[in-house]
Amino acid sequence: MKHLFSALSLCTAALLSACGGGGGSDSPGTDTPLTLGAFVGVGESGGNLMLDASASALGLGGSASAGGAQGVLSAGTSRLVFRTVQRIVSDATVSLEQPQAVSSETVMCDHTGSFSITANDANNNLILDAGDSITYSFTNCAFSSGEPAVWGSLAFTVNSVSGSGPGATVRMTVVYGNFGTNSSNLNGSASVTATNTSMSFTYNGVDVVFNTRSAKYYHTVAFDVSGVNPTATLNGNVVFNGAGYSLSTPVTIVFGNIYPTSGTLRVTDKKGGYVNLIAALTTLTIDLYLPGDGVRDAQAIINWTDLAGLDG
Repeated sequence: MKHLFSALSLCTAALLSACGGGGGSDSPGTDTPLTLGAFVGVGESGGNLMLDASASALGLGGSASAGGAQGVLSAGTSRLVFRTVQRIVSDATVSLEQPQAVSSETVMCDHTGSFSITANDANNNLILDAGDSITYSFTNCAFSSGEPAVWGSLAFTVNSVSGSGPGATVRMTVVYGNFGTNSSNLNGSASVTATNTSMSFTYNGVDVVFNTRSAKYYHTVAFDVSGVNPTATLNGNVVFNGAGYSLSTPVTIVFGNIYPTSGTLRVTDKKGGYVNLIAALTTLTIDLYLPGDGVRDAQAIINWTDLAGLDG
């Protein structure tokens, strides 16, 4: 597992320094209907899911750092998760380089703190297969001045590898252990299925904190990176600040150089009211439809750059 271990050590600084996450149980969270006075906040929370998906799919650059603490969590840590999955899938097609069941290394972060990576070839057979794992542990890790430090752990365990070469499919579990910054973090686990061109994350009740906002993820986000522009769909359930909603994607979300550029995410309450979150090049439009209405009841338009900074 030497080449995987070395590559991840080298790329983590780049991933985090560019800082800017089918779901589970039936209708978790309280029954809190969307209203004219409260739909914008729900739309913003749904927009954060779209930004997080964009960070995962694209690996956002320096412009995402304007998001403050939330930006660090959304882009930096999502990039790390996504790139690690890609690397694991790549390693499913080749033999590992050395007969060492467990490799561990601690790396100093450029500005403050450190992180460690532990790679475990569980059955010591030089092949990436079920039971192998990679664990990151961060301690006050920041790569530049003014950047919030990252804490906590991120652990990947391979459940199965099927096929070979470009057609290999890897199924794994990722566990977030208070992973993020002092004010924004994730706790819980997700199930991941990945190939060279697609990745699907199913969150198993992951607790998410973005400063003053909280969420719990039970949904699936499925990425397709086979085309010129990555795309994603989101489906399942989510809880925003204690209130339960369902997610669907009437129009597949397409990502541009930084933000989503097209597509629609729908957030539906338990009474049947919903908001359509419509992505454009620089803006997110939030359209409210109350139960039984065939016409739009209200609308708000937010710049992506403003949304990315709301919790920072």
